[in-house]
Amino acid sequence: MPDYLPRQEGKRIAFAAQLAKHLLASPETYGVTPPEAEAFHTLYEQAAAAYRVSQTPAMRTAVTVRAKDEALAALVKETRRRVKLVRAFLITAEHAGDRTKRLAAIGLRPVNPSRARLRVPSAPPHLFLMPTMQGGLRLTVRDAAHPQRKAMPRGAMMVYVHVRIQPTGSGEWSAWRRWQVMGVTESEVTAPPWARPGDRVEVAVCFASPTCVRGPMSLPVSIVLGPVYSMRVGKRQAA
Repeated sequence: MPDYLPRQEGKRIAFAAQLAKHLLASPETYGVTPPEAEAFHTLYEQAAAAYRVSQTPAMRTAVTVRAKDEALAALVKETRRRVKLVRAFLITAEHAGDRTKRLAAIGLRPVNPSRARLRVPSAPPHLFLMPTMQGGLRLTVRDAAHPQRKAMPRGAMMVYVHVRIQPTGSGEWSAWRRWQVMGVTESEVTAPPWARPGDRVEVAVCFASPTCVRGPMSLPVSIVLGPVYSMRVGKRQAA
């Protein structure tokens, strides 16, 4: 299958510029949050600036070229991850009407659902949940048949994350809500915006195919949200 990213570095940056522009202009249209859109735009600007410096004869050195290579590699990696999640978001039935238009706007061809349909895993995944110092969660999802592997099982392309909340001091759980879609099996994510420190969050995940055909849900894992800690890094002073 042809790669949607051009081989030339300048054209790769131009592709990322188009994607960043549309994500920043209407993030909800592509299934991202405004902070995610801003983070991708910042990454694009850093790579574009490093590329411009490396292409200026008077400033082209081994240091600027290496900086450009590192910035571009980070941009390409995040571009592929973001495109994967955008495609997963747009291929759902509720976006069928304007899916082709949205994909074309960011330089992608429409996905053919009949060709993308693959066998979905029949076994529920294993979910591991840990709190982060920033008050969020770290999700690790593993294939039940091969828990030692980081790759998704055959037929799966994304992970659907569902949550429900039990507010502090309440014995009532909220209804299950789809929280987000992950294109990787390990990710640090922010806590649901409708949850507060002290609330109990229950999370369950399932694998899904490129056409959003979902496999069985994992066993729920619960955790109490802690406060957000600000991390300070400094040198230890001698006694």
